[in-house]
Amino acid sequence: MTAAFLSRVLRGYREIGSRAGFLALLVVLSAALGALVALPLWLFATTNPRAYTAAVLAAAVAAAGATVIRRILRTGISWPRAAAKALAILLGLAKTILLLAGLYAAAAFSARRLYLPAAAAGLVFLAVAAWIGHGVRAGTPPKTPGTIR
Repeated sequence: MTAAFLSRVLRGYREIGSRAGFLALLVVLSAALGALVALPLWLFATTNPRAYTAAVLAAAVAAAGATVIRRILRTGISWPRAAAKALAILLGLAKTILLLAGLYAAAAFSARRLYLPAAAAGLVFLAVAAWIGHGVRAGTPPKTPGTIR
């Protein structure tokens, strides 16, 4: 073996080691960031569960409201179609509530070891998910071809 060959082999191992070290650093930084976010939330949830639940629900309502307002501002309101848009928003809200209710019921019944109601709730969750999926596919109009400029 020549010194040049050995030098190339060592350079290759050093490159592999630096990449592995960079990956390990990313994993450690990701875990630290996760802990920095999750631990205060966990502490808040365990010390005062009612306040944590209220805060999470308030944040969810605020996020949903912001999404609705942003969508209305982006698409605008045409008064002849306002009722149809309001109905579409209410239908989307109903679908979301039914989907989350089925998922919550399945999880709650499973936690209490009531497996038959959990299976029924799981079926409700899957049926609502299929209904939403079918409605998305069936209600989506075909895309019109774009203009060539």
